[in-house]
Amino acid sequence: MNASLSTDHPILTAKEAAKYLRVSEAWVRDHVTGRRLPALPVIRMGNRRGVLRFRRADLDSFLALHTRNCEALS
Repeated sequence: MNASLSTDHPILTAKEAAKYLRVSEAWVRDHVTGRRLPALPVIRMGNRRGVLRFRRADLDSFLALHTRNCEALS
C-alpha cells in the first residue's frame, strides 16, 4: 500500500476522512460514535466496533449542510 494517504478514492478510511476534512482522527471517531454532534455519516462494516468507511460524497454533503454563512466573517 502507498505510504501517503490518498483522498481520491470515493471510499475513505477514518484516517483518510480526517485528512480530507482537515481534522484529527479523534474528531472523526467522536462524531461517528455520538460523543459529539453533529453525527458524521459512516459505513460500518462488521460488528459495532468494526471497520469504518466514509463515502467522500457523504462528507461533501456533510460539509455543505454544516457550512455557515462565510460572508458574515468578511
